[in-house]
Amino acid sequence: MTKKAFTLDKLIFSEKLKTLILKKGPHLSLLDVFSLFNKEKLCNLNEIRGFWKEYILESKKRRIETKISFYIHIPFCQSKCEYCRHFYWQCHNAKELDYYLKSLIFKMNFFKDTFSGIKFKTLYIGGGTPSILNERQLKTLFTALYKNFKFEEKGEKTFECNPISTTFKKLKILEQFGINRISFGVQSTNEKILKSMKRGYQSFDLIKRTINNAKKCKFKRINVDLMIGLAGDSAETAIKSFSQVAALRPDSIALYPLQPTDDYLKKFYNSNKKYFYKELKNKINEFFALIKKVAEKYNYLYFFPLSEALNQITDEWNFISKEYTTHQEKQFSSIYDDTEKIDCFGLGTQSASYIFGKLRYQDVGKGFYPLEPTERMYRAIKFNNLREQKLYYLLIELDSNRLSLRAYERLFSSNLLEDFQRAITELKKLNKIKIKRDLIFLTSKSPLQRFVDSIFFLIKAQ
Repeated sequence: MTKKAFTLDKLIFSEKLKTLILKKGPHLSLLDVFSLFNKEKLCNLNEIRGFWKEYILESKKRRIETKISFYIHIPFCQSKCEYCRHFYWQCHNAKELDYYLKSLIFKMNFFKDTFSGIKFKTLYIGGGTPSILNERQLKTLFTALYKNFKFEEKGEKTFECNPISTTFKKLKILEQFGINRISFGVQSTNEKILKSMKRGYQSFDLIKRTINNAKKCKFKRINVDLMIGLAGDSAETAIKSFSQVAALRPDSIALYPLQPTDDYLKKFYNSNKKYFYKELKNKINEFFALIKKVAEKYNYLYFFPLSEALNQITDEWNFISKEYTTHQEKQFSSIYDDTEKIDCFGLGTQSASYIFGKLRYQDVGKGFYPLEPTERMYRAIKFNNLREQKLYYLLIELDSNRLSLRAYERLFSSNLLEDFQRAITELKKLNKIKIKRDLIFLTSKSPLQRFVDSIFFLIKAQ
């Protein structure tokens, strides 16, 4: 054990850490490292507005173009899917949605002057289930949004939909308000799997009708999300889902590997994470052994080396229709990309916002009107330097099981193994971390032990 590691070992038993462990117990996150070292604090609306004003003023003085995306979170769903790892509220009636919209509009009015000289590059409305809003509520949301903020005319504007709550009238409203990309969360077309995932309301006829309705509108891109790794699925069921969806001719299909929650693993895999990932990798290998012919049959392209696909189980894989031509692709001057060095302004409970290299905060308020500018509803981390931003990204990815070295390099234009060489060396000596091709992950299963291991990343390079 090195002298530096010994210092960390003493820190583990500090009073501050003991208090944190007693408070959060099995719910410890790797990101609690920041609260342990006073990097995290609760802020109010006035403070958050001050951060943005300072950043925009600094950018103007330095004549740096601001690239800011806009995100709105609608956390409501009719019910929670078994695999869901996101924050959500079950919607009981339209009044709940009305109160939530009032809080969103209050925040829009509060921040409108701050961004008066800014044109946001992209717009993304996600959830939850944004399509749960009724026609009147959709009009209310977009009217307030465009009254208070400006957007790049050709920038991508995405709205997430669930087929069950997406009517033709709603789609026409989205078209009217400039939404140019629709993304349907389908996940699977297998009714048995859907039922076990608490999505028994979804049928293929419903999916077909909804996608055909979207094609009657003037959206520039229609996307469908599928998922592999659901309990009871296989490469064959995933291929069948892909084939059925591809026959409907959406512009793109995104395949996501399931990232399980502890509750999901407990219910379907007897809490055996290792077995789940072994099974998932086998499904992915088998899927890509079959997909080439299927993709060619339906004229879909995918733009990644096959070897990368087989080794990578944290990112999505995108399949683009050949009919979605290069000309159509160029109609978007700005496309949402979470690996681009772009800032994000988010509104809504649990929405995350960030100023690259400077600030990251999340709305942890109740999300209902009335609100007070002094209410401390944002959990914020202000970075003193780019290294702290890198540390945050590293910990949030490791907290979600594993991190892609290539994704890190795309985002920061640097090598993670070099940036955190000393910490990784120490953890490897203790057999606490593993690197497999493009992936790096902590080996400990206990949340407490993983948290303790993450403290090593606070060692500064010398």
